[in-house]
Amino acid sequence: MKTLIRAKKLEELYDAIMNRKNLHLEAPLGYGASFLLSRLEERLVNRRICFRYTFNSSQKFGTFKKAFFAELEKQAQERPNLSFQLNRFYQETAYVTMQNFADFHQCLKLLADHLQQVGLDFLFIFEHIEDWNLDLQEKGMLEAFSHLTEARNIQVLLNSDASLKIPSILKLEKHALAKASAEDIWEHPSAFEHELYEFSQGNLQLLNALLAKKQEKAAEAIVNLLKEVHPLFKLFQHRFTALQWKLLQAIAIEERVEQPHAFAFLVKYNLGAASSIERALQNLLSTKLIQRDEQAYFVHDQLFLRWLQWLAKQ
Repeated sequence: MKTLIRAKKLEELYDAIMNRKNLHLEAPLGYGASFLLSRLEERLVNRRICFRYTFNSSQKFGTFKKAFFAELEKQAQERPNLSFQLNRFYQETAYVTMQNFADFHQCLKLLADHLQQVGLDFLFIFEHIEDWNLDLQEKGMLEAFSHLTEARNIQVLLNSDASLKIPSILKLEKHALAKASAEDIWEHPSAFEHELYEFSQGNLQLLNALLAKKQEKAAEAIVNLLKEVHPLFKLFQHRFTALQWKLLQAIAIEERVEQPHAFAFLVKYNLGAASSIERALQNLLSTKLIQRDEQAYFVHDQLFLRWLQWLAKQ
């Protein structure tokens, strides 16, 4: 399995950063965005001071605040000008008593003002930002980043999947990361490798999990992985009503559903009235187990999708 370089996309992002653009890198989970961002950081050595933050679904504000300023302090250790301005910021703001996003929103403008006096160029990278456990739109977190994008020596790169709605105030240039082809991953993919690729649909995390099974037959690797995750995934069923679970499985079987209220779809999967489906659909969307792009609804996680399909066949 080759190291997936994505040289063209790397150059696109690098050129955009050097042209002082603020960016949104849209990439589904498992498509290799984290590795690409690491390569971008390497390219930007001596050109940008990069601050990088990864969000996760269980993270609380206090954890985020600690990580946010720890990253700033790490970069300031070998840069006296940055250290001086960071200390000035601490003296002028109630950092210690910062309890929520409203406090963070207020202090971010002051931080940007201080960073503009350092004489260096900065890039803030926020990764998997759609996984934040609060409603970012309501809390104003994304709008707060505008204080960074408006500074003359600060740029922002947000990485998320397609579910994140970017406020227009940020003026981010969008870059989409396409899934890798089988030929991108292997020089000359075998029938075994093609079968694993079809199952994973280019999701590199899932593909690596399958390869780690070290099976001679693709079907054996697939079944072993599905049986391994079955006890964990089965727990999800208890979170939903019978109708919500039936709808989730129906979307998984179809893979993409453009019109979940359509009569043919409802009848095919015995889902009942369209009004009931709408409530079930909104509940599933709120859990982020399913998402919607411009064309259709779909199960967000590729392994969970394949498990639901496997379960329906049992």
